[in-house]
Amino acid sequence: MKRLLYFLFFSFLFVRADAFNNKTDITVSFLPTEKDGSFTEKTKVGYRISIKNDLSLEQTGFVNYEIVSEDGETMEKKSFEVKIPAHKKLQNTLIIPHEKEGVFNITFEVKITNFTASYHYKYVFSKEKKAKSILEKNVKTEKVAV
Repeated sequence: MKRLLYFLFFSFLFVRADAFNNKTDITVSFLPTEKDGSFTEKTKVGYRISIKNDLSLEQTGFVNYEIVSEDGETMEKKSFEVKIPAHKKLQNTLIIPHEKEGVFNITFEVKITNFTASYHYKYVFSKEKKAKSILEKNVKTEKVAV
């Protein structure tokens, strides 16, 4: 009986340790093409998208993004379908057409078979020369996964 209890206890610890080390088998990142988050007509507003699927199942779904100006006006809202084969990685650069200058919030939402999350960022767009960086404008860049 004692051996059985020890076996069950250590089996439980092993399973818990394995679950702790493998939090998710889907990895998502959105990185601005300009590291300071400041864009111009020349550099274009862009984000590098990477979704890595380490599961043995294909992942299908959508990636949505919404751009909102500081005054709350929705500038653009788009959605596109994604399909990531098992044990593969989807990488792409999303170039966003832009005309209005200012500071903007962009929210990316990933909804695929075994994963859902939202990511929030801010960026600056200027038509002429490179705008002051987000840090100089006292705007915080945040990345929040839900």
